[in-house]
Amino acid sequence: MPKHTIDDLIALIPPPAARPATIDWGPTERRLGFRLPTDYKALADTYGPGVFCDDFLVWTGLPWPDASIEEAGRRAATELEPLLADLSIVTWAHDDGTDTAVDLVGGSFFGWGRSTDGDSGYWHRTGDDPDEWPVLVTDGVMVCDYHSGGLVSYLYDFWTGGFPNRQVFAGREAPERPTFEQVTVGS
Repeated sequence: MPKHTIDDLIALIPPPAARPATIDWGPTERRLGFRLPTDYKALADTYGPGVFCDDFLVWTGLPWPDASIEEAGRRAATELEPLLADLSIVTWAHDDGTDTAVDLVGGSFFGWGRSTDGDSGYWHRTGDDPDEWPVLVTDGVMVCDYHSGGLVSYLYDFWTGGFPNRQVFAGREAPERPTFEQVTVGS
């Protein structure tokens, strides 16, 4: 399913020289009650906690900025509920260039990150295989990007123009040189 791999993202945005702390995914996934996508774990293990392009924060298995992935992801899913109440007002964008509405009623969601503007990213948990989960990115009010390729593909396409009809940050240009700023997590 993923269109792009962690290696594609690494070629676009070099990871930090300092290796991030090792994350033991087993206990995290047991506490969550489900497996996390492989591309997400590779991203967290490669980059660690920090911010992409001064804008995107992807929560990791470490407790930064204000909570672990378990706590932050659940809180974000709760924040999505008002949008799900009336999807008729939402403008959609898909990575394949279409803009058809997505039926999210009864769907299961879990947050993976946030932008500095407060836009939120989620996995749409459409089945048992987390590597098949699309991502949903929304301003929480009226616009949603829906990417079938997963988190790493969404980030890659976002910064390379591979998602030209995106609605979230529609007027924002990609930086000339995408960056990642690692944040050191205290124990």
